[in-house]
Amino acid sequence: MNKKQKYTFISLMLASTVAAYAQYQMNVFSIDLITAYQISASRFAFLFTAPMLPAIFLSIPLGKLSDKIGYRNAIQLGLAFTILGLTGRIFAESYSTLWICMAFSGASSITLFVNSARVLEEVVPAEKSVLFMGIYTTASMLAQTFATATSAVLYSTLQKAYVGALVYAVVITVIWAGNYCIEKENAENTEFRNADRSSEQKGKFSEVLSCKGIWFTAVSLFCILGATITLNTFLPAALMEIHGFSKSQAGTVASMISFGNMFGAVIGPVLYRKLKKFSRLIFLFGGISIIGCIGGWMLHEQILMIIIYFITGIAIGGAMPIYFTMPIRLREISSDNISTAGGLITTFQLGGAVIVPSYIIAPIAGNNYSEIFILTAVVIAIAVGLGVLLEKELVKL
Repeated sequence: MNKKQKYTFISLMLASTVAAYAQYQMNVFSIDLITAYQISASRFAFLFTAPMLPAIFLSIPLGKLSDKIGYRNAIQLGLAFTILGLTGRIFAESYSTLWICMAFSGASSITLFVNSARVLEEVVPAEKSVLFMGIYTTASMLAQTFATATSAVLYSTLQKAYVGALVYAVVITVIWAGNYCIEKENAENTEFRNADRSSEQKGKFSEVLSCKGIWFTAVSLFCILGATITLNTFLPAALMEIHGFSKSQAGTVASMISFGNMFGAVIGPVLYRKLKKFSRLIFLFGGISIIGCIGGWMLHEQILMIIIYFITGIAIGGAMPIYFTMPIRLREISSDNISTAGGLITTFQLGGAVIVPSYIIAPIAGNNYSEIFILTAVVIAIAVGLGVLLEKELVKL
């Protein structure tokens, strides 16, 4: 990468931290919010997930918009709406107003989800796109960790935390705006795409809908994120009820899944370059994830659980950066539809986080934790099967 491309990539990473940082401040001040707005824990959870919910419905339209107006404009627009939401929450006096402001605050995340592959296509050599996607993915995770760990230390009140997040968002938006001074230098990075793709449906949404690889990717991420959220949701309760763990012990063990996801985002792409075939990677990570889901909670030693779930988190998260680059690696997707494809993928990905644990696994398994974790493993196995089929659709890098 030259200096201009490095600037775009770094500013992309920074932009991905804005909404995540603002959202995860809410965890630290959850008691303040519950008291101030006289709400239940479940309503707080609904408030906390507000930035994610619009993405399920808006990702595809925003993907099409991005393909028309360009990713720089789309991301800038998303950051502007995030700033609007973060400004509004400072003055929100009712729960419903605060929820709307939090929903607006997630706008930058949506535009970044649908456009990250397109940005990487422009600034990163094709053979390194997977690795850089992994590096990019860790940025929002670090923001979540930093917000959770330091918000109570940096801000004495909730209002000060709100103002701090708003100032941070404005600074990062200004940094992203610097991309308008950068000329596109993507010829050498996109050349590999043009030789092996059909251009008959260039720019048409039907191109995305008819691409088998996009559907394999979308449903795989639906399963993977759904399985991850299921583990994070039910594991602490299982450890407390079955093994008599305290809240802190159960929380420590469950946090290893997310911690492992962060490491997996880098380890997965590195290992993928060694194995050279996506099917090999997905078989390896899928097998580890299935074993961890079914057997991890049956162990009795906390230290063993910590190790097992850390490894499981690496395996579950390790393939996700590769999936995120699929819009630029599939033969049937032209450059005009990369963001639209990303929008479809994002819709399924976030839909899985809601549908799999709440509307598939929980109704079937009830309070039977053994069945819950077996079904989670089945969901991962479906993703493995789709990943094998996806191999045939990829452009070789």
